Amino acid sequence: MMILFLISSVAFAQSFTSPYGDKDEMQKQKKEMQKQYEEKMGIEPAAIEQEVISSEVDPNGNSYVPKSTTAQEQTKVPKWNSLKSPVPSGPTDDLFCPTTPGVPIFAEDANGYSSAGTADIDAGYRIYQGYTGNFTIQEIHFWYIHAYFDGTAWGPCASGDEEPVDVEIGFFDDNLAGAGPGTQVGTFITESVTGTGTGVLFAGAYEIYEYQYVLPASVTITDGWVSLMGNPTGDPTCWFMWVNSDAVAGPNNGWQEDLGAGTGSDMGYPVSLCIYGTNNMVNNVGVSAVTSPVSGTGLTANELVTINIFNSGSADFLTGFPVEYTYLGTTYTEPYPGPLLSGGTDTYTFLQTIDASAVGVYTLTACTVLPGDVILSNGV
Repeated sequence: MMILFLISSVAFAQSFTSPYGDKDEMQKQKKEMQKQYEEKMGIEPAAIEQEVISSEVDPNGNSYVPKSTTAQEQTKVPKWNSLKSPVPSGPTDDLFCPTTPGVPIFAEDANGYSSAGTADIDAGYRIYQGYTGNFTIQEIHFWYIHAYFDGTAWGPCASGDEEPVDVEIGFFDDNLAGAGPGTQVGTFITESVTGTGTGVLFAGAYEIYEYQYVLPASVTITDGWVSLMGNPTGDPTCWFMWVNSDAVAGPNNGWQEDLGAGTGSDMGYPVSLCIYGTNNMVNNVGVSAVTSPVSGTGLTANELVTINIFNSGSADFLTGFPVEYTYLGTTYTEPYPGPLLSGGTDTYTFLQTIDASAVGVYTLTACTVLPGDVILSNGV
């Protein structure tokens, strides 16, 4: 894959194939479950469920689709995909990946959280978290909250936090043809989750729960995705919300799928997930992004080249391996000083600069050259 940067603008197009089948049938099932719940609770059903309309932003910067102002067009399930926390995670929250089952082979803990993504079938969203490497997964940990958006504002669930909550857990290959998850691996597991309350309040109002799930049978995937979604077995006005990680945006961002539209998008940050099991690759490092230079005006004849490096192999404390970039047909190689720990990331700025002063589109590729690397395509 290549990085293009230019002195103008670039438009990107991407496609996403939903792992779900007929979306009309799914919507029909949702409506029937909603009707049964309303009859049970004595709730008057809304007249019509409207389609998605234009997005709005609340005072906290949350983007949502509001309900109609008329009763006849009231939305029963508003399209609301995330909740931001104006109260940042504190240094003593202790929402780190536990080491009791062993050192995690993939660690995106919730310490430093700032958002919670909607991952509930009643809200119409599923979330996936990607990872790079060849893992045999035996156990996962994640953090979540319960909340609901009534078309006007977020709030705690009226009936209290839905514990236990049924969560559908899925495993997917990577989408080699584009962004996001690809083919489903095995079958979904529906787990009745009773999380452990952490005592930490997201946005000062929603308790964060941690859950540990041991798989009934291990799953082995290379460069895969783990998905979570709350199932409609309980209160449809109480949504499962997956808390994010404070890790920087990169190749392992979360992916949120709009079930009704059958489309998905990069969330711009990872969600909290700790994976335990076996890392089947010893040597596997790569470049996840070129962060400098970036497209824009005023590029100079001495632009620094900066890359993000990751180590998804089990080899620890790697030093001195070559990193390189190719620009205008010339390849520049320098030693990365390290150390780069197993599961770790780092940035490296090359000493050799590039001349990007002339207006145009430039192609720059970057990679690592670690002897014995099992995946040589981990470059950009």
